[in-house]
Amino acid sequence: MKKKEMTAKEYKKEYIENLSPEELNDYQETKDKLDFGLSVILMRDKAGWTQEQLAESTGVPLAMIKSIEDGEVTPDYYLLRKLNLRFEIKQAVTG
Repeated sequence: MKKKEMTAKEYKKEYIENLSPEELNDYQETKDKLDFGLSVILMRDKAGWTQEQLAESTGVPLAMIKSIEDGEVTPDYYLLRKLNLRFEIKQAVTG
């Protein structure tokens, strides 16, 4: 009998189910950073800005903007606030 090929979603689910608690925590932290970075990219693109323009308008170094968008760092409260004000996000940001 031929083994059914797994979809990417099924593979991801099985992969996550087999992670140790520590690996699961690391996975979630990485996923959160990547998701946030993607959100910044989408908002920046929607506004029609370059990374340089976003950095200049927020006072955040360009290297930090790049690191956020690449999912390498988690912004702190003050950086989130700067981005919040620049994008005029209408939701509460908790620290």
